[in-house]
Formats: sequence, C-alpha cells, structure tokens
Amino acid sequence: MTSTPSGRRAPLEAVVGTAISHQVAFCGPLGVGKTTAVLAASTGEVASTEAQWSVTSTMVGRGMPKRTTTVGIDYGEWKADDGSTYAIYGTPGQERFAEARSGAISPGAKIVLWLFGNSPSALDEAAEWLDLLDAADNHGRMTVAVTRTEEEGSRPVAEFESFIHERHPDIAVVVADPRSSEDVRRVVRVATGGSR
Repeated sequence: MTSTPSGRRAPLEAVVGTAISHQVAFCGPLGVGKTTAVLAASTGEVASTEAQWSVTSTMVGRGMPKRTTTVGIDYGEWKADDGSTYAIYGTPGQERFAEARSGAISPGAKIVLWLFGNSPSALDEAAEWLDLLDAADNHGRMTVAVTRTEEEGSRPVAEFESFIHERHPDIAVVVADPRSSEDVRRVVRVATGGSR
C-alpha cells in the first residue's frame, strides 16, 4: 500500500515477474547429477547451493570423486521455444538435508527421481528413494530418469522399468544424461506430460 496526497492508502500496482508454467523437482542420491541437470536445462542464471565438503569423499562403488554437495535448493528456469517457462529445482541427496528437499516438492511440482544405472545397488537405491518420496502417494507426478547406463557393469534399463512398474505401473522411466541439455529438457517434458 502507498499513501496518496489525500493521505488515503492506495494499493500498489502488481509486480509482474516470470510466469511459471510448470515446476519440476529433481531428487535422487548424492552425486547423481541433479545440480548438473539444473545447469544443463536452464536458459538463464542458476542459483546453486553447492558447498565444498570439509573432506574429499569418494562415491562408493562409482569411482568418482565428489568434492561438493547440495545443501539447499538449486534453482533454474528453462524458457522453452513454445513460451512455456519451467521452474527446475535441484534438491539435496543427503538425508540430513531432507527438510530442504521436502520444501521443493510443493503440491503442484512434478518429481523426477534420478538414479545411477551403474550402481551395484541400483535397485535397492530405487526402492529406498521411491519410499523417501512417497511414491505410493505421488506416483501420478513422478518420473524416473536413469543415468550412466552406457558404462560397464550398468544394469539394463529394462530392469529398472520392470522393478518400478511392478510397484508403480504409471511411473515413466527414461534414460538421460544430466550433462545434456537436450536429455534433461526431454525428461522435464515427460515429467510435465509431454512426449518421450
């Protein structure tokens, strides 16, 4: 409210910001590529909450050093050619930051669960994350994206599909590289009701 010369209060004009068409939250294990995916898909600046580890941690069974971790919510926007704007949230993979993750999963947001295709315990991780994300209640707004499927020792995508569809038949399962803007945008489209 502002004051007019007569002293009466007048309403402020509306501030026009970005009109968001869809919200998508990326979830999944530590190091799977959620922050990378937000960066790859976004068409503008990304607000990142990556922080340095106090000690270098090695991702067990994945052979990759992980020197940073997401401690809050990463945020980016993808402005598509059709005029739609997608708000994309990257969430922490560590359980100690679960509260931040739950804050990004608003009732209107679609959820993309990113999973390692090359993890020896991939299906156990899938089951754990489906439980963490309440897949039974949220299955209508979930998509699973499997990455690192081309590496030696990776599980066939059909195993993920069979495992997930046995529990939740309507959750789409797609293969995607979080470093590829084309792949990540395809995942976002699938999550929001577009084609595969």
